[in-house]
Amino acid sequence: MTETVWIQESVRADLLRYRTEVFPLETGGILLGYTNENNNIRYWVITAAAGPGKFAEHGRYRFTPDDDHHINEAKRHYYQTGGHEYYIGDWHTHPNGSCLPSVLDKVTLYRNARRSDHLGFLSLMLIIGGEIEAADYGAYIHAWSPNVFRIMRKSRTLKPRFFK
Repeated sequence: MTETVWIQESVRADLLRYRTEVFPLETGGILLGYTNENNNIRYWVITAAAGPGKFAEHGRYRFTPDDDHHINEAKRHYYQTGGHEYYIGDWHTHPNGSCLPSVLDKVTLYRNARRSDHLGFLSLMLIIGGEIEAADYGAYIHAWSPNVFRIMRKSRTLKPRFFK
């Protein structure tokens, strides 16, 4: 199946604002929206994002999220959209760095896929790298199967697309 990630322009603006607030430290949050399958293409549509939360910890090479904030934001969004939109993944930054996932990012993708039964055991991660003036985006999708006993299956790498 082919995968495509779409991000609403207003969400991109929010992500860049969150990024700028703590640059050059890492930050992140959660992605909200929905998935849809049509003609053997799975669309990941990001319509909202939550920022790090006030109890998040930002470091030069790490970010620890405010989990309670993210849980509350995911629930609020789910109920606000009548259950049509939900948590679909995580986002974080690599200030002045590549948008490629680190080893810890890959482990997080694997763990999130194991817990995402509402997404068919798939996990999405968006990484924003690069200089403050020139952001670069990478989207990564990981599939987990209870029948596969490998610690890590290969993640799919995508360049996200933006829409109004």
